[in-house]
Amino acid sequence: KKEELQVLSYDDLLLRLRNALLDTERGSRLASKLRQKYPIALVDEFQDTDPNQYDIFRTIYKDSDGVLFMIGDPKQSIYGFRGADVYSYIKARRDAPEKNRYKLNRNFRSTPQLLRGLNAFWGGHDDPFAVGEDIEYKEVTWGKNEDDYKKLTEFGKERPPIRFRRFSKPGQDSKNKEDARKEVAEDTAKEISRLLEGGGNGDILIGENQVKAKDIAVLVRTHKQADLMSNALQEYEIKSVRHSDQSVFESDEAAHLEQLLQAVAEPGNEILIKTALS
Repeated sequence: KKEELQVLSYDDLLLRLRNALLDTERGSRLASKLRQKYPIALVDEFQDTDPNQYDIFRTIYKDSDGVLFMIGDPKQSIYGFRGADVYSYIKARRDAPEKNRYKLNRNFRSTPQLLRGLNAFWGGHDDPFAVGEDIEYKEVTWGKNEDDYKKLTEFGKERPPIRFRRFSKPGQDSKNKEDARKEVAEDTAKEISRLLEGGGNGDILIGENQVKAKDIAVLVRTHKQADLMSNALQEYEIKSVRHSDQSVFESDEAAHLEQLLQAVAEPGNEILIKTALS
């Protein structure tokens, strides 16, 4: 179909360039021309680079006078569900000489307490990401003076930066997934309600400031889980804002707008008019 329409997708362009570069006769000339045009290249978020893309960069710049900077977080390269490719990252790391590898070991976004907790949690494991020595957990320090960071306190006592909650106890009947997810959402909403109530009373603070709704985020993996969480918060009369990569055309508002436009397009259709009015 694409041949008939004479169109190429983004993936088609990548694949054709890769195949051309790997062509024994023309590939070296093409790579040379690309190096002349782009003597220095920088790839940010490199952990999201797929095998075809890395073949392109590798063929152009390896064993040449061109310069290729690859900036990425190895810990994020394990997230295949969001497009990352751990094996491309490992291949690139092995291709880069040891003297050309640099590490970012200071975190300017997280508090010292959280970083200490993460270092303790992951730092004692020889292979925390189960892919061998190519991806290891390096202890991270914080970017500013420790006194510059605000601490979470409840009733005057500092709270630990990472806490775990357990639902089923040994010997209890196991729950099905749907019931367990609903219970997790309900428990999370209950805990958020407790934090907000304590913040409003001045008992739960971040630094000297009362905990507010804007200080709280809930991370989920699916839109269905987000719906569960939103519904659970509504039970406590807590409003929430959802950040999503879901298409705007899949929203309720888009469906309502479609019904309205259908009625506008066919004003003589009584069913469509009633649907839009409702």
